Amino acid sequence: MVEALPGADVAIAGDVVRAASVSGLHYVGGATVGRVLDGSLRVKGVDGLYVVDASTIPSMPQSAGPMSSVYMLAEHAVDALIRRYGGECQE
Repeated sequence: MVEALPGADVAIAGDVVRAASVSGLHYVGGATVGRVLDGSLRVKGVDGLYVVDASTIPSMPQSAGPMSSVYMLAEHAVDALIRRYGGECQE
């Protein structure tokens, strides 16, 4: 029999908890505009890669869900893509 979890390379119980844990929180702030992204949500230094999710929001109150903010970001990204590449949005 071979050990599957936590694995031979895990030294402490904290490593197991971190590897197996899932948060119910909404992740924000990981790729904020200005630090990682430019104003058009493009990843700095990577051509053609855009980030449009809650990670672009610098911070958010715990009582607020990010859904409407992410919708707004998506609208902004569509406008930026249309400006950059031309064309019209089809419904």
